[in-house]
Amino acid sequence: MSSNDLLKDLANEETPLKYSKLLQLSGLSSEELADFTPEWVSVAGARKHEILAKLVELSENNLEFDFSGVFRASLDDAEEDVREKATLGLWESDDRAIIRPLIGLLNEDPSAKVKAAAALTLGKFAAMAQNRKLLPRDAERIQQALIAVISLEAEDLEVR
Repeated sequence: MSSNDLLKDLANEETPLKYSKLLQLSGLSSEELADFTPEWVSVAGARKHEILAKLVELSENNLEFDFSGVFRASLDDAEEDVREKATLGLWESDDRAIIRPLIGLLNEDPSAKVKAAAALTLGKFAAMAQNRKLLPRDAERIQQALIAVISLEAEDLEVR
């Protein structure tokens, strides 16, 4: 089944989500993501949130699943609940390529929920940096971003 057909099936709010379909979103190649992303934008926000919630659950229960491509494609979604779930879904990722987008969300997203999720996910990278499992420049970026947000008294308490 092509990614477009799969996405049409998943986007149909009249049918319940099937794990067998969701599992097909694991480990999408670059080409598959290139096909998937433009179509993903047209899925209703509530359905996207429902799909992402299931993907987070699946990835927490089985570390072999990799839905990071779908989560990354959702980081700039119009819906704050979708951005929040996508950000939390990246918790299992240790790909340093997501550090900049997470810092961007922490600094610029209008939603406190999304900022808090970004801070939480960056916290995992901060722990990796402390254990010297990240490049020093990444560790410095994360440290600066987290310290900056902590010192902002106007920032939502959950974010700080």
